Amino acid sequence: MRKRQVLELTEHCPVYLQKEELTSEIGEWLWKNYNKQVQVEFPTHLTAHQWRLTAQGWVGSIPISTHLELRLIPKVAVSNLFQMLDYAYQLRNFIVLDDLIECDSLDDLYERLAQLLANMVFQRSKKGFYQEYRDNSDKLPYVRGRIDTMDNISKPWEVHIRCNYQERTADIEENQILCWTLWLILCSGFCGEKVTMKVRRAFKSLHGHARLVPLKDNDLTRQSYNRLSQDYEPMHILCRFFLDNIGPGHRVGAHKMLPFLVNMARLYEQFVAQWLVEHLPDNYRLKKQERLQIDHDGELIVSIDLVIYDWRTNQVLYILDTKYKVVERPSPQDVYQIVTYAVAKECHEAILIYPFQVTNQREQRIGQIRLRMLSFPLGGDLGEAGQTFLRDLFKFS
Repeated sequence: MRKRQVLELTEHCPVYLQKEELTSEIGEWLWKNYNKQVQVEFPTHLTAHQWRLTAQGWVGSIPISTHLELRLIPKVAVSNLFQMLDYAYQLRNFIVLDDLIECDSLDDLYERLAQLLANMVFQRSKKGFYQEYRDNSDKLPYVRGRIDTMDNISKPWEVHIRCNYQERTADIEENQILCWTLWLILCSGFCGEKVTMKVRRAFKSLHGHARLVPLKDNDLTRQSYNRLSQDYEPMHILCRFFLDNIGPGHRVGAHKMLPFLVNMARLYEQFVAQWLVEHLPDNYRLKKQERLQIDHDGELIVSIDLVIYDWRTNQVLYILDTKYKVVERPSPQDVYQIVTYAVAKECHEAILIYPFQVTNQREQRIGQIRLRMLSFPLGGDLGEAGQTFLRDLFKFS
């Protein structure tokens, strides 16, 4: 069997390929389906008649065909990337991370988390999967629960009796989430043979109790847990990691392939937000993704990344917006955006946060608003970077 070729792209670093190294069909398919993740420039005189591919702030893997995989490599060290994922998904609150810290690649992290999820499903299967009573209605040869009197009167010729009753079942959302996630992991094909077998066994043990139901966006966020289902919370946390990052797939012949892609801009936003939640001084309160109505008619509603309030007075102190970009100065669009937020919230401190050391135009005045560019860099020790960021943030307090 021919081994799959892996083409590696590092964030924002262009890679050149000879014209014959990539077919026009694959190049066009990549451009149509993954233009947000990879900038595809076709061979022309502007590229010296070569393909030029540039990763655009996403990391992970895109299976192009059974013989070719595009791997997007982060500029961030894997250890720091893992810490960002840890904060974003709050993994340490639910699982022991010692084994995961040693991961040397994103693929390795993916495989170990998949194995961990499969093991947790196995442990739950030994106790029995969580069940709940569900309302049911059916025509039966015997009485069960309550007889549906009106239905039976309207159809006296029918022998069976319409009954309304409750039935205990494991085919509920808590288990359907696990089932769907395990199936997606199997479809992705990123795990080695040993881990794939474990995931397949976990899927089969669960699929006999719960249907394979595609999830909606809010299925995970609305979950609540009780004494009998509390061990589902860490499993659902892992599910969220996979469901956030396993993208829509495509078919090559009869083979289904799914990409695994981490949006670094979104991850950076989640990481900074959770880091602040855990490290802000007690006299401050942080609100994430605050919805704000800009106009009087309620037609223009925006979402602010981060808003810091005074805990005692509830006064807005800082408007913050994370930007996963490498720029020398903020773009006019970024300035218009955060200044609009600050004016609408009657706040005088607007902060743009970047993942690199800022040197140019760190501060400027726009009316009564002080606009600053601060850095929460990802290249070194994230704890030290965070403390430096806090000192710079509260410099004028």
